[in-house]
Amino acid sequence: MNNTTIQILQDLIGHATAGMEKAANMRNEYNAKQAEVESIIPDVVDALVSNQFVGAGEGMKVAQMLRHHDTTLHLLEKVATKAVRSSANSVGTVLKSAAPTKSATHDPYYDIYGL
Repeated sequence: MNNTTIQILQDLIGHATAGMEKAANMRNEYNAKQAEVESIIPDVVDALVSNQFVGAGEGMKVAQMLRHHDTTLHLLEKVATKAVRSSANSVGTVLKSAAPTKSATHDPYYDIYGL
């Protein structure tokens, strides 16, 4: 082997080593983030169960879903839908309870138009 070939091989090995180090650093960063996510999941599941967004028996399934971005997004969509429905129902309940009742002096206009 001549010096040029040796230099090319050394450069190739250097680039491969740098690539492997970068990949290892990326993997370590991913693992650290995943560990952070894993540590938060129990609190998120507890909050979802205690606020009745998911049933108590669904905790393990929800915990699994929270480990992955795509299933977390599906879960978030379902929670948001339930929150909107729940909010609409509570607004309806509040509005119904705030509706005027018939007075002692019967008003036929109220009977017809509900005003």
